[in-house]
Amino acid sequence: MISSFPVKVFATRGSDVLAREVCKELRRRLPPGLQPGGSLTLAEHEVREMDNENILVQLEESVRGHFVVIIDTHAPPVHTRFFELLHLSDAIIHAGPAEILSVFPYFEYCRSDKKDQPRISTMSVLLAGIWNEGFRINKKLILDLHDQHVKHYFRPAADEISAMYLWVDYLDRELFTPDPGRKEKSVVAFADAGSFTRYRNIPHVLNLPSAYLNKQRIGGKTKIHSVVGEVKDKHCLLLDDEICSGGTAEDDARELLDRGARSVMVLAIHGILSSKKMSRTDLIKKLDESEVVDRFIITNSVHLPEELKDAKKFVVLSVAPLLAEAISRIVLNLSLTELHQPEKVALYR
Repeated sequence: MISSFPVKVFATRGSDVLAREVCKELRRRLPPGLQPGGSLTLAEHEVREMDNENILVQLEESVRGHFVVIIDTHAPPVHTRFFELLHLSDAIIHAGPAEILSVFPYFEYCRSDKKDQPRISTMSVLLAGIWNEGFRINKKLILDLHDQHVKHYFRPAADEISAMYLWVDYLDRELFTPDPGRKEKSVVAFADAGSFTRYRNIPHVLNLPSAYLNKQRIGGKTKIHSVVGEVKDKHCLLLDDEICSGGTAEDDARELLDRGARSVMVLAIHGILSSKKMSRTDLIKKLDESEVVDRFIITNSVHLPEELKDAKKFVVLSVAPLLAEAISRIVLNLSLTELHQPEKVALYR
């Protein structure tokens, strides 16, 4: 049964850039009757910061009887934005919506899900509990989790989609079609076991051989023990779910080059691009001048700094059409299965 509830989209500050792109894509996908005023735009809310550093969120329009979509992704200052999300969700819940869908293009603390050291916090299951028991929001959509089992912390389990076939589409159109000989000399390299688990279908889809970096984490540092697979004289397509400071990506690339690789291109879904040791501006400059990575292919799943527009080695693929396609299907009670099929990438290219 198709939803009869009109749709409104909200976003936390920092997530609004991506959310506006999603709204633009939703205008093409949702029936006009489900779009307030016939054309969907990002709904507004006010965030007031009090003298005691508490915040208050107030919706600037009614959501009663609406299907409300809340978009929140990684945007500095992360913890401030997370508390804004809590306040925004609470305000919406008490305003009488018909349905709520929480959308996480990047789910915070997705890497904090296991107790692998003494006396440490584990946040993923706790945050899921807020949505399960606190808010009782039963519709969740997440893009490319660091560990796929995290979606099962939600009740019911969150829907997860992946932007990995945007990589395939980009490589086919921009790299292999113009230069067929390059494909014959390419190999897909998995950054670690987690990368292989998430993206193991990519070599089959691209019809390419694969390699694997065998690593061990010791005392907070990762050591590369070996590279399984042939990389000599190959153009390596190094896959991982995110790139933070870029140190691991450069270390991996250096290892592949030391083993005879011709070049290394890093493909990551989430471009966090953050380091405690330097500003984002300096970090982007450093990566853009990398001597071991030819190109960084990322998406706009998280808030990206303006400086990235001038970076020569970065290519940004938009996930807005993918998110909009998934959101529209959830609103219209349609299956998400096609979004997991590589041949259907034209639906959200």
